[in-house]
Amino acid sequence: MRRSKRKKPKREPELFATQVENPRGTFVLWGSRTGLYRLDFPQTGWTRPFSSSGKAPAYLKRAARRLDDFFQGKSRDLKGIPVDFSGYTPFQEKVLRTLWKSRSGTVTSYGALAASCGHARAGRAVGTVMKRNRLPIFIPCHRVLSSQGKIGGYSLGLPWKEWLLELERTR
Repeated sequence: MRRSKRKKPKREPELFATQVENPRGTFVLWGSRTGLYRLDFPQTGWTRPFSSSGKAPAYLKRAARRLDDFFQGKSRDLKGIPVDFSGYTPFQEKVLRTLWKSRSGTVTSYGALAASCGHARAGRAVGTVMKRNRLPIFIPCHRVLSSQGKIGGYSLGLPWKEWLLELERTR
């Protein structure tokens, strides 16, 4: 009888959290010692408690201020905050890093993003990466549209994607 090989669960790094209040609800920003790890939207968050040992890294408060400024229309600049890409495959990381560098107010398609990463035929795979993006807004997956320019899907729901695109358009 053969034993099935089970994958070991991936260990998450020690995480610190801070909240960002918004008229749409409370966003929770998670960070590790090396960078931002996850952004939870209202009513979609982890069931993980706020626990960590030690002091949260300084970048986490800076990221929360920038996110708040983004929501208030004061700034589009969410760059300059370190990101923790641990747990992603090399392909996923390459796609996310490429999108991370995109300019605010611009959009792209899944196929164009795949091509800019050197994988011209991987549009569907890019869609899967977008679905697994732990840092929406900071890594702006809302800017990725279908090849026909349609809004397409969004793991948090189309109203969120439309709202984020509108926030960037009005500045």
